[in-house]
Amino acid sequence: MHPVSSRGSASVVDALTCLALACFVVTFTLGRVASAQPSGASPSAAAPAPSSDAVTGDTSVARIRRALDAIGGYDDVRVSRDADVVQLVGSVGQPGAREAAEQVASRAAPDALFVANAITVVAETAAAEGDSLAVDDVDREIEGTLRRVLGRVPELADVEVEVSGGIVHLRGQATAEAALKRAVAIAGEQEGALFVDNQVRVVVDLRDQVVGTLEGLQASAKKAVGKAPVFVIALIIIFLFGLLARGLTRVDWGKRLLPDRPLIRQVIRRVLATILFVVGCVLAFDLLGATGAVGALIGTAGVVGLAVGFAFKDIVENYLAGILLALHRPFQAGDLIELDGIQGKVIRLAARDTILMTLEGNHIQIPNAQVFKASMTNFTRNPLRRFDFTVGIGTGEKLSEAQVEGLGALQSMAGVLEEPAPFALVAGFGDSSMTVQFYGWVDQREADWRRVRSEAVRLVKRALDQANVDLPNPIYELDVYTEQGRRAKHVTAGPEEPAEAAVDIGVDHDIDRQIAEDEESEKSDLLATA
Repeated sequence: MHPVSSRGSASVVDALTCLALACFVVTFTLGRVASAQPSGASPSAAAPAPSSDAVTGDTSVARIRRALDAIGGYDDVRVSRDADVVQLVGSVGQPGAREAAEQVASRAAPDALFVANAITVVAETAAAEGDSLAVDDVDREIEGTLRRVLGRVPELADVEVEVSGGIVHLRGQATAEAALKRAVAIAGEQEGALFVDNQVRVVVDLRDQVVGTLEGLQASAKKAVGKAPVFVIALIIIFLFGLLARGLTRVDWGKRLLPDRPLIRQVIRRVLATILFVVGCVLAFDLLGATGAVGALIGTAGVVGLAVGFAFKDIVENYLAGILLALHRPFQAGDLIELDGIQGKVIRLAARDTILMTLEGNHIQIPNAQVFKASMTNFTRNPLRRFDFTVGIGTGEKLSEAQVEGLGALQSMAGVLEEPAPFALVAGFGDSSMTVQFYGWVDQREADWRRVRSEAVRLVKRALDQANVDLPNPIYELDVYTEQGRRAKHVTAGPEEPAEAAVDIGVDHDIDRQIAEDEESEKSDLLATA
């Protein structure tokens, strides 16, 4: 056995240390890949089975064991872990192997607080020295190759190369990021290189950076000038298709197919116009050789559309409700409707809201989603509308006579239909009277429902007064009885109602005239027919 000099021992130790670190990195990576393979993977691709340790279920212990087995020379080393302390016990033949094992354990178990290294070093052998010398020859060959390659690249002139134990160390500075990435790739492709430790800083001089930017702009400008005719043709294509799409939205060509569905015609025109414009854009991008950008734009538009849809959910909901209302058409412009206690005549149905005018002449805008969901009463859809009112009759009166007198007044008045005929029902007992309910029908095309009801109440009251029917007030009274024991009639008779009164019961067109003069009626109405 030949003695080994201190300098040779130091180089051997460094080589083994670097080799151990590199092997650990490679082994750890292969172990992660093998663990991600499916169950049907071949046995040759699987990671080597770890040796039995004190704690077989500990993942960090298993990683340390696999790394040591991959490096070799650690068959006599046992690995265990107690809480946050990793214990290494056994013997190795090189001092560097002892430190390498400790470094492997520290990297494989980063969560451990301490590595207790109890590995002993036995005498070195000539074979180990020969292996170390072989490793040094490979490192020198890699180092020389990389220096020759990097020396030919001006941007990498200040990069230093050092190879130890198969680990390539790159230090210094470079002036181009792309050249540095290529250098790292070349270093990793060298046979025998296990890992590339890149510590090179990219330092770009301001002048070089400005010059590079200007050169890039100059090249882009030359390229743009060369493609100027193509750009012009692409713009013309987009412009022409845009004009066609705009003309398609303005021409109402679907009146014959959908004469009473203006909103559906509008939606179809907009969809077709959008498709036509997109086709023009695709042709223009294809002419420019940027077809791939179309997919990116469509994907971006989809994501943006989804975000906008969530942000403007209420607006989209109102728009869709407007489409459904235009399809179902539960009312027409000019109909008198009631929604959630709001009563008014419909001015128009817009894309996002329904506009009403109350009988007091006020504008009300109701979101279409609320209109679609609410319970709605349409007083105009059926031209025949019934009115009713109650009359309190004294308990001492004959209810049948009161009904006859009241119905006679209803049958003889103008505005109350003969068919369906008016009728009266006894509703029940009141506090100080009997309640009789009178009903009548009005044709809203010929008379106003509210005015007819008002005149009916007046005439029924007049008829009952003329028939001397007691209409008691709901208050406490001091009654005067006759000798026969009956309650006396009104001691002082009130003024007699005239038989005829100058009352207009015609259809009320005041609101209709206001709606016709309103600026909202001049806008697009989704309920309008052709």
